[in-house]
Amino acid sequence: LPARARVVVIGGGIIGMEFAFAFARLGVKVDVLEAMPDILPMIDREAVTRLSRFAKQQKIQIETDVRIARVEACPEGGAEVFYTKTDVARSIRAEVVLSAVGRVPELSGLQLEQAGVGLAVNRGIAVDDRMRTNVKGVYAIGDVTNLVQLAHAASRQAIVAVDDLLGHGGKMEYRFIPSVLYTTPAIAWVGRTEADMAKAGLACKTTRS
Repeated sequence: LPARARVVVIGGGIIGMEFAFAFARLGVKVDVLEAMPDILPMIDREAVTRLSRFAKQQKIQIETDVRIARVEACPEGGAEVFYTKTDVARSIRAEVVLSAVGRVPELSGLQLEQAGVGLAVNRGIAVDDRMRTNVKGVYAIGDVTNLVQLAHAASRQAIVAVDDLLGHGGKMEYRFIPSVLYTTPAIAWVGRTEADMAKAGLACKTTRS
């Protein structure tokens, strides 16, 4: 990218924010457009608040509660993103527009329909807690299930599937899969957030340093 280039990142989730910080560290002007009321809804709010301060220091502009209308290529290069915020029409021109609004499995080459393998409402292959599909003897693990798109989660799913094949039992547990956000600084977490605990009516203890 040329000096003083601008990048618009559509999506303030994990992938979007990781790329936003990466581009900012390279000296690129970054704008993040997020449809939700806040970025990174899956992460503890206090951690996100702190990260937002670091983002501001690195000249990352974050706008939430926006609705993307369209993206148009500019004749001179780059593109212009048209969006609305509080019913006000706005636009940003940038050399690069990165869409980071989430991923879904690519299943078109697996011939699932011919095999009779069913899909879940999340657009992934439907599995039970032992990674079994609705077809006897057919298991699915990893991103094709669209449950947790992490390599170490897929590894654990594979262990559960093989254990079931061998008759050892065991079920997949998703509550304690660790995750990390590769921003500057990075954030790591596992288990429930403080907000999750409060919503469930469970007591918890917090420690700050």
